[in-house]
Amino acid sequence: MLKILIADDSEMLGDLFAEYLESVGFTVTGTARTLGEALTAAERTKPDAAVLDYCLGSDLGTEFVTRIVGDRRPAVLYLSGKPLEHILTQADGEAFVQKPISLSDLALRVRPGTHDARAMRRIRTMAAAA
Repeated sequence: MLKILIADDSEMLGDLFAEYLESVGFTVTGTARTLGEALTAAERTKPDAAVLDYCLGSDLGTEFVTRIVGDRRPAVLYLSGKPLEHILTQADGEAFVQKPISLSDLALRVRPGTHDARAMRRIRTMAAAA
């Protein structure tokens, strides 16, 4: 089963996401509240995918992607309460979901390959041009 890292500065949401994903068969390798914790956990546990809050306290979740490169980089699903257009022009992840999100939708979207990366790039390009 897929190994997932959860990084959300809301302890309640991070724990809720982790508990639900484990209940439907995912292996949660760790939860993090800060960018530093997420980077350390990713290095240690080598997750297949990461669910990242776009804003991790004073840091942006996008820093996770820029600091983990190559084979070590998991697929990334960003979650945010910010408008989707803002994230699309500033983030380099595989998928972007605006909060609130249902737990069942989270479980569907966290799987790498359940979204079209080319379509996401086109949407990002269109948002930047607007």
